[in-house]
Amino acid sequence: MNESRVIDALDQVLAWDMPAHLLPITLQSQAGLMAGVSNDELGCCFD
Repeated sequence: MNESRVIDALDQVLAWDMPAHLLPITLQSQAGLMAGVSNDELGCCFD
């Protein structure tokens, strides 16, 4: 996994204005899509 792509994507998603209860799932799905990483690969980071 390319950590720099994931970190860049996470930074972009964190800049979005969203309710706190949506933050974990949004980070996992959107940052994964933006970084080209599957949810399975990111799953370890959000359990």
